[in-house]
Amino acid sequence: MSPIEKNPKRLGRPPKGERHDTRQELLDAALELFAEQGYAGTSVKEIAEVVGIRDSAIYRHFQGKREIFEQLVAESGPVLLDELEIPFEQLPERHPREVLPRLFGRLMEAWDRPRPRRMISMLMREGLPGVPEVLDGVRERFHGPFERWRERAWLRTDVPTDQLV
Repeated sequence: MSPIEKNPKRLGRPPKGERHDTRQELLDAALELFAEQGYAGTSVKEIAEVVGIRDSAIYRHFQGKREIFEQLVAESGPVLLDELEIPFEQLPERHPREVLPRLFGRLMEAWDRPRPRRMISMLMREGLPGVPEVLDGVRERFHGPFERWRERAWLRTDVPTDQLV
């Protein structure tokens, strides 16, 4: 019996139905580990073990652990806003008393899911690195509506728009 017959496992790429998103699996595993153990307490090897790959295979998807962390941080800001499908172009025409309570309600619902909760846990554990960049992206998205509301005197005009956002 040849070695191939002994091991029926097929080599190469899996069939379409069996494929999975290794990059996303790495992000998910890293998020779990970073939330539980912290960034410094988690190794590339541990992330790879959770996914079931060799640690060297991670480098096909990311330059290293820091890039994985930065990708997770990036997902927590503007990407989350994209998931909420907020009609930013329509916001300036509606009064902030109508828009802001709904908006914050939707954000709280979004952050109350398991993945965002782990993200918050990770960021709290790590001292919030990268959060200023995330906030800059969020601030940029809301600047236009808030500026328009200030122009209409629907918001305070004695405070700069960036501070209101």
